[in-house]
Amino acid sequence: MDRKRGRQPGQKIDNRMLGTVGVPILQKMIGALVRSMAEPGLSASMKLKLLRQINELRGDLAKCRIEAARRKANILLAEQSDKPSA
Repeated sequence: MDRKRGRQPGQKIDNRMLGTVGVPILQKMIGALVRSMAEPGLSASMKLKLLRQINELRGDLAKCRIEAARRKANILLAEQSDKPSA
């Protein structure tokens, strides 16, 4: 199979960082932020900021998964159309 350079399934371009961010990295980022919410001494405004960031990353994660599923469906549909009908 021919390997292509660039974005891979499950990755999205993140405007906040250079390059791409994959599903595992997003999951690690969300986990780290959730753990930091449990730290004692955080102000209510900081917890709110963390919660907003967590929700944004969860949205990004869902978009990545949807995009990967869409690409996979397109590949499967392309394979079906390439097969000669019997």
